[in-house]
Amino acid sequence: MTLLNRMYDHICSNVFGIRLKPKVIQMPITNKCNSKCTTCNIWKVTDKCDLSVEQLQVVLQDTYLDKVESIGINGGEPFLHKDFLSIIGNILNLKSLKDIYIISNGVSSNLLLNNLSEAKKLCKKKGVKLNLTISLDGVGGIHDKTRGIPGSFEKTIETINCIKDNINEYCDNFDLGYTISKSNTSDMVWAKELAASWGVDVYFHLAVPNKRIYTFDNEDYSVLQNKKSSFLAREFFYSEFVENSSIKKKFKSFINYYYLKDDKHKRIAVCNYIKRDITINESLDLYLCATASEKIGSLLRSSISDYIKSGDVDRECINIKKNCGSCIHYAFAPTFYGIYLFIKEKYAKANLLIYLIRSRLHLL
Repeated sequence: MTLLNRMYDHICSNVFGIRLKPKVIQMPITNKCNSKCTTCNIWKVTDKCDLSVEQLQVVLQDTYLDKVESIGINGGEPFLHKDFLSIIGNILNLKSLKDIYIISNGVSSNLLLNNLSEAKKLCKKKGVKLNLTISLDGVGGIHDKTRGIPGSFEKTIETINCIKDNINEYCDNFDLGYTISKSNTSDMVWAKELAASWGVDVYFHLAVPNKRIYTFDNEDYSVLQNKKSSFLAREFFYSEFVENSSIKKKFKSFINYYYLKDDKHKRIAVCNYIKRDITINESLDLYLCATASEKIGSLLRSSISDYIKSGDVDRECINIKKNCGSCIHYAFAPTFYGIYLFIKEKYAKANLLIYLIRSRLHLL
């Protein structure tokens, strides 16, 4: 999506409140998981469910989805879905699709690699890029503690090594995702250095209250619950803001830094889940965002278009807005106010440098 398209979408949806057809769908395809993460409670769900291949095929025929460019596949652990490749095959029928993004814990190496290799072949035939993120939430014991499974670090590293040495076989783009909680802020720098030694990018994001993974009413894992963790995360994001050469990474780091710096924890990032993008879960229920949205309705009973016409989607949009100002999920691009703050901080840093140089010259 070009910058002009992004700006057009932002102005239409966030400024004028016009509902646009979704460009992105978040799609958890199973609630089965082989981790017991401290930042997620989906593994505690007793009613295990896989997304139905046949029913998904029907849902994806809705013309309301003809502008979808990206699908985010997650879970649970998505590679535990018994018909993973059939799910990929169905998704690839979306006529505007450009990217599939998969998030995995990387624990079941053989299962992941076998499915991923076949999925890459399917995507290549359709001209769709396959992007993979493996979760790395610390180094050694910290990762194991955060993931709740002894020995998971070694299994995840085994998967990472296989993929990074044969990226073309498995995916088009590969990176790591680090979910920051109060239990792993001490390992952020170590994880960054480890990823750099592999030549793999790692993206850091804060663990947030999330209804889809049943953590909305319990924030014990959050860095906001511990002053030391909050301080370490804030300083880490500031260093990322200063040191990164990529403007995209600078913006993302600044958004998180400002959120932690501000006592009210204000969001200065755009969110497209208010008036555009959607979430479809493993039961084929429709949501807006994964974090605060309640279920709008079942796509087994009515289409997305029907829920929009009935006003159910707009009613849920109003319902979740009360949470938006303090949410830091999907914080990739700044609002116009965020851009202003970003520039202001950049100039403040430059002015400080000029002041220090002048002071040094004066002393000489």
